[in-house]
Amino acid sequence: TMMMPLHERRNDETRGRNLVAARLIDAGSVIFVEKPLLCLQSVGNSHAGALTCRCCRCFVGGPDLALAVASGRVSREEAIEYWETEIRDSSSALVKQGNAGSAGEDDTYAIVPCRNNCGELYCSAKCEEDMWSVGGHCLLCTGLIAESEEGGAGSHHNAKANDEEEEEDTTDRLHPLLQFKIHAVQSNEILLMVADLIASVISTLCRRMDLEEEQDNQGAGNISPLPTLDEMMAPYLDFTLVPWWEVATAPLLSSPMGFAEAAELDSALRRICTESSALLKEAIVSCAGASTSHNFCRAMVEIEEKCDVFSPIFFAKIIGSFEQNALGIRARHPLCRDIFNKELRVRCHEDLIRCIEAAGMIGDDAEEEEDDDDEEEEQGNKSNIRENEGNNIGVARGGE
Repeated sequence: TMMMPLHERRNDETRGRNLVAARLIDAGSVIFVEKPLLCLQSVGNSHAGALTCRCCRCFVGGPDLALAVASGRVSREEAIEYWETEIRDSSSALVKQGNAGSAGEDDTYAIVPCRNNCGELYCSAKCEEDMWSVGGHCLLCTGLIAESEEGGAGSHHNAKANDEEEEEDTTDRLHPLLQFKIHAVQSNEILLMVADLIASVISTLCRRMDLEEEQDNQGAGNISPLPTLDEMMAPYLDFTLVPWWEVATAPLLSSPMGFAEAAELDSALRRICTESSALLKEAIVSCAGASTSHNFCRAMVEIEEKCDVFSPIFFAKIIGSFEQNALGIRARHPLCRDIFNKELRVRCHEDLIRCIEAAGMIGDDAEEEEDDDDEEEEQGNKSNIRENEGNNIGVARGGE
């Protein structure tokens, strides 16, 4: 007998689309499981040293590298070189996990750099290839940018009187992709998710067109394993697409005191969408020549005609759907398990101490607290001495 489904999908004017229990559901039951359409590691988390695969978001590099980065001894930019020289190739960096062998031999600890060394990391060559060919990284890889287009970092100016103007000029000279990423980080990193969506759709569409041409040449007919544009966009356009500024200002408009703030926020978000959509289009077009198939122009025409993805209103509606439906996720780092390995604690003792010091559990903070207590006690003693001296002086003068 077939088991009755747990829930039914319904749609009504009051609640919109919703799920209704179709039978009694025990507490703790899994109702449904979904794979996220998009995911983004927060910029702060990434810069703090959490090394994850750009494609599947699993942790990469293993416990030795994680501790070296977390302690500050190795920067994120140095992670690949450190892993290759100190972990994979060094016989001294051994991690025993059953029959895992060394950290460099176990796939659990694999780390693969972007083919252009832009700084993105992957857990395998497959993830790197998937992200490049259909994940959109071929259009968002900063490794494609020539040094001459990185903003004149090597140029020198004799006059330093107008530092602020010089900084603005340097930003203007940056490659469009760098301009977009800086703009996104400074404005709202959710813009990076929009870029991932658009770049992924374009690169997948290009790949589909390439496969169709190959099949036509071979007389095999057009049977592509990749989705059409409509199929790719359907999951994103299936949400209630309320513009970002309406979603963000709704709480403020519930109070008359918030009208002015809501108007200001509305204007700011409209400006961000206008600027970011223009920058992203310029960035993708600039990177396309070195990274995509000859079908890029066809793909761009199709996606702009059907979806107008580089318009401010598209950005606003997609971000609005993100704001209303996105979930924050915390993943447990494998280091939480690996730290119980005694050999790891011995091998990485110095890095562990640095991490504990950074957490404020030992070291400078504790010493500063003791110093503060000593200073307060010393100041208290001096105060008592001065009081006694004053009293003695008073008595002496009284005696006079």
